[in-house]
Amino acid sequence: MAHVDIAAVVGAGVRLVFRRPLSVIVWGLLPTAYVAALLAVYGGPIAACISALAGGAADVPGAALALAGNFLGLFALLALGLTLISAVLVSAVIRAELEPQERGFASLRFGAEEMWVLAAMIILGLVIVAIAVALAIPLGLFAFAAALGGMWGGYLHGPAGFRLIPGLIGARLLVQLIIQGVVLWIWSRLAPGVVMSRDQRQFRLFESWSLTRGQGWPMFLSMLLVWLIVFAVDFVVMCIAAAAVFGAVLAIPGIGQPSAFFARPAADWIGSFAPAAVILAVALVVVSGIGMALKWGALAEAYRQLRAGPAGGEAAA
Repeated sequence: MAHVDIAAVVGAGVRLVFRRPLSVIVWGLLPTAYVAALLAVYGGPIAACISALAGGAADVPGAALALAGNFLGLFALLALGLTLISAVLVSAVIRAELEPQERGFASLRFGAEEMWVLAAMIILGLVIVAIAVALAIPLGLFAFAAALGGMWGGYLHGPAGFRLIPGLIGARLLVQLIIQGVVLWIWSRLAPGVVMSRDQRQFRLFESWSLTRGQGWPMFLSMLLVWLIVFAVDFVVMCIAAAAVFGAVLAIPGIGQPSAFFARPAADWIGSFAPAAVILAVALVVVSGIGMALKWGALAEAYRQLRAGPAGGEAAA
């Protein structure tokens, strides 16, 4: 049976970041550029609606409806476009890890492999959402019962009854942590199927369950460590970016009086946020590119190890 080397899996994405830094920038730049392009298209109409509402527009329902419509269009295109871009980028990261000789431009391609990755990612996302919702139902019932119990205890026993509330909150957090752990465990068992689908050029998501049989805990620990590294990188970068954005926004003349500031025509104030937007865009490029390399570089390495053993060879046949 194949054996998952946790250190090698976790280190694969880190090595990929340092081995292909320009590719990592491109992997972060593509989704960020797409988001920026959509904001350039929808930003003007959205800002105009905000100005109309802040300035006391005569047709408030119409302006609010137009604002909601613009946001709906923006989010729909974001979801569709970013899903497709993610499939292309995931395939590129897998190619960079498993086929380093196939470099090209940041290992980017668009063909059948990317379509299989897209299909596997969509189904994986639906499965994870369904599992999370199914697990959240008993959690919600537990939280509701706990809240009622705490309120009833306080009503019956006065302040002494409310001492139960911290314990109930702790229990709820523990249950939530267990649910997140279960979701991550299932994800770590199925996610190599995305790599397998690209490698074998057919839908092989659920075959990953057999491929990772006997290696569930090493896969879980590997991906837990990867997600912790991704979280740490995101936290540091976004804290720095948030501080810089906050400073840039505070430096905008007149921002201290938001009602008057946003009541002006959108063309007068929308450009004031350009420095903050640039800072945020740079941060998104960094976290998106590094996160993509860390997660999918690790999964590609895990698949390589699993494929090398008897179970992997049988699955790849």
